[in-house]
Amino acid sequence: MSNTLNALRPEFENKCQMGSNLRMYARHSTVTKPVGEHTQGLMYPGVELRLYRYVEVLAEVLNFTRAAARLHVAQPALSRQIRQLEEYLGTKLFERNKREVRLTAAGEAFTAEARLTLFHADRAVQGARAALARGHASSVS
Repeated sequence: MSNTLNALRPEFENKCQMGSNLRMYARHSTVTKPVGEHTQGLMYPGVELRLYRYVEVLAEVLNFTRAAARLHVAQPALSRQIRQLEEYLGTKLFERNKREVRLTAAGEAFTAEARLTLFHADRAVQGARAALARGHASSVS
């Protein structure tokens, strides 16, 4: 797995610089704008992993109906979440018309970050489970 991390490191460092100005705050199932430059009133800064998955899958299939089916969500809900994310960012992640969906440059940058975020979230889960298996943590009863 360390070879995979080493292979991703240069791309990750480049994308971190590109996306360092992207700040988002999520509350429940909607994306909300921050008050000022900090997280006043919000418990957890950042985007929910669910939204990263939505962007990743939509970028892969480039079709809202198929992406919604793969994610097991209603298509209008997926469209609304993507639209709210784009409104917050002030830029479109996807160009869409009746016949096609395409990634914009901002969408490509965000999707790359989303994939890395999901990769690291999965690694965190694996690490916790590995620690439990080695006897370094207690299980939940």
